[in-house]
Amino acid sequence: MSKKNINRRTFTRQTSAGAVALSSLPVIANTVFGANDRVVIGAIGVGGRGTTLLSTFCREDDVSIAAICDVDDAHTAEGVERAGGKAKGYRDFRRMLEQKDIDAVMIGTPDHWHAIPTIQACKAGKDVYVEKPIAHNVEEGRAMVNTARETKRIVQMGTQQRSCHHWQKAVDIVQSGQLGNVCEIRVWNNFAGRDLGNPPDGVPPEGVDYDFWLGPAPKRPFNPNHFHSNALYFWDYAGGCVTSWGVHLLDIVYWAMNLKGPKSVAAAGGKFHMEDNRETPDVFSAVFDCPGFTMTYMLRHGNGLTRPLGQFGHSNHGVEFHSPDGSLYVDRQGFELRGVENRIPDQSVKGEYGTVKHIRNFLDCVKSRKKPNSSIELGHPPSVATFLANISYRVGRKIEWDPETETIRNDPEASKLLSREHRAPWGLT
Repeated sequence: MSKKNINRRTFTRQTSAGAVALSSLPVIANTVFGANDRVVIGAIGVGGRGTTLLSTFCREDDVSIAAICDVDDAHTAEGVERAGGKAKGYRDFRRMLEQKDIDAVMIGTPDHWHAIPTIQACKAGKDVYVEKPIAHNVEEGRAMVNTARETKRIVQMGTQQRSCHHWQKAVDIVQSGQLGNVCEIRVWNNFAGRDLGNPPDGVPPEGVDYDFWLGPAPKRPFNPNHFHSNALYFWDYAGGCVTSWGVHLLDIVYWAMNLKGPKSVAAAGGKFHMEDNRETPDVFSAVFDCPGFTMTYMLRHGNGLTRPLGQFGHSNHGVEFHSPDGSLYVDRQGFELRGVENRIPDQSVKGEYGTVKHIRNFLDCVKSRKKPNSSIELGHPPSVATFLANISYRVGRKIEWDPETETIRNDPEASKLLSREHRAPWGLT
């Protein structure tokens, strides 16, 4: 089917805008899959990263795309065409979840729309692949974890590095003790960046349900910088590159060090380069006081030069593990291990692309009911780390954290940022 035959007007007729009571969603019994059975997927949010995910799912031989859901009719039309032209189109994900032939959903929405569709999909008997970070805030992430456990659904977070061999090997080295006593860990991102400008408020594009796009976020006039991928840089919808990129790297630290959470976080930064109206900082640093080691995370926009921070870094992102015996550097291109005074042998391994393997792991787990590589339980703690870093930055002081109770000690102002009030009629139950 050609794109000219799948236009916005067609999808406006096909989609259903009527509200459906969340409690009325059908609960579908676990499907028993054979090795060659097809997994039927519904995709929620197919712009930006969602497009990449959808394309990857489409390439798997045992996948059928049955439904595409997006509040932007243009995205929906493009998604249906990408999936072969036969998928049903929706604006309202709740309507899509009523489609009984769907086994699992993919969620590629902005962060403020991760929690509610995940929770409702689990309650509807669907497994979920949800992009990182897990949610908009700590409370939402905890609700997602609890719902996945209660409903016994497979939920994979999109930290695809956990499905890559060289990241797995790097973690094995740290956990084996070969590197020795790791006492310092450095994590970073640096980007050339782009200025978003300062466009005035205006009218949403044709074929967009902007009120639904806002969803649980506060009501505000439409502005191009608060919409689609640019929403990343505004607190109502996301947490900037700290949450979108930093979580990938902090996840590796949590994995390698079996970390439950830091004891405290102190962050600083600001908008020192960009002159647009974004709210998140373009320069940012955070220090995490962790049991037995110190971890730092650094971010900058405006200078994407390689070899920015690390002892032997060669990329615009990375993780370094340092011990008295040597240092291990790892990024998406590979890893390098360097010993001090020949205490441990040097080695290096080239990297690989992770999204294909990560989605394959999810599909295999949908069939086997085994835990996926980035289960929601594993994805929640490193997401929390990025939330805490942003909270410290926003209140302007160090915060003390209790990972067992998921509470900030003795700081009511900071504690308020662990959750948010959802705009009616949206909620986590």
